[in-house]
Amino acid sequence: MSDIHEPTYGASPPRSAAAERVFLDEGAIKVTNTRLMVPGNTFAMSGITSVKHIEKDRSWIAGAILVAVGTILLFCGLSFVPLAAIALIPGAVLLARGKPKYAISLMTSSGEVTAFSSQDKGLVRRVVHALNNAIVYRG
Repeated sequence: MSDIHEPTYGASPPRSAAAERVFLDEGAIKVTNTRLMVPGNTFAMSGITSVKHIEKDRSWIAGAILVAVGTILLFCGLSFVPLAAIALIPGAVLLARGKPKYAISLMTSSGEVTAFSSQDKGLVRRVVHALNNAIVYRG
């Protein structure tokens, strides 16, 4: 047996583990100096020019529609009261429990893209902070 290995042309040499600095690692979300990994996507840090934190209002439309339908059914007669309750109760719950969504918008050479969204404001802020640190580290 020979210990001589033929070179593989076109393949890049393996990167050392020390070459990649981790700024955030929270389960499926990871920010390093070379990439951003979120569920379903990986972005190269070299292509990201800026990061923006976006707060989206809570979705209230479905709850409002159910409450409106339930209110109308209440005025249609006694036979519609059970249907009105079926619409009013979930509608009120949706209105009361609707939470805002927070998102991360990345500006890349190909335009603006929403990379990640969550109802956890703290998580989104930590990811934005890590991305800003990775961009500064990159130089």
